[in-house]
Amino acid sequence: MIKQVNQNIQKHYKIGKPNFLTVPKHQDFDKKKQYFVNKLSKLQREYKLKDNDTLALYHQRFWEDFVKQGEGFYTSGIPKKIQKNLVKRWAFFDKSYKIATIKKDLKKFPAFLEWVLGVDAEDHAAIVKENMKPFEKLFFELGAEIMKNVSGWLAASPDSTVKRVKKQLDASIQNVRSGGDLKKLNTLKLQLDKLKKIGGLDSIVPSEGVVFKYNGKTFKFTGAFAPINQITGLMTF
Repeated sequence: MIKQVNQNIQKHYKIGKPNFLTVPKHQDFDKKKQYFVNKLSKLQREYKLKDNDTLALYHQRFWEDFVKQGEGFYTSGIPKKIQKNLVKRWAFFDKSYKIATIKKDLKKFPAFLEWVLGVDAEDHAAIVKENMKPFEKLFFELGAEIMKNVSGWLAASPDSTVKRVKKQLDASIQNVRSGGDLKKLNTLKLQLDKLKKIGGLDSIVPSEGVVFKYNGKTFKFTGAFAPINQITGLMTF
């Protein structure tokens, strides 16, 4: 009987084509463009990177310098192969270079070995996040700037959507602060810092991001959505 009156079908959904947005040229386009290019160039210069180099290479260079600094502080003459293996283990989580092998290879360098084992016990995922933070901030800031100037959002009531997001964000912040979970509080602090650096509440728009194609590849700018999503995900019900 339920099927006879179609009550088994509660709602109908329609799959539509992508919503194309209008992105007008910013009145201070040249100034803004130079602002972001200068920030990126500064990061490139840290490790003498070219335009076609990747973030992975930036991260690799960071760890190469890190290993060399450790060597310079504790000893000298560490073979290049050992340095390379340590970089692969720490930068890219390649555990094929085993602790037993490390101990054997560095037997003649006890002070450096002790340092290596101490570094190996650290939270490398946290170091990766910290190392990528300048790029993350740059792209979040660029995304927020682009999305503030977009028109044609799919939301039926963009202003109401933004108000709802802000209200949900505030509730999540209060919930985490009152919960007393140290790990969540640290995450909250980190994400609030990201949100502040890209414009704070003024950077919130009624969408999670803008998808676009460049040179045949698909990209997405998320702006404020990423830190907000992380914060609201901390909420305890």
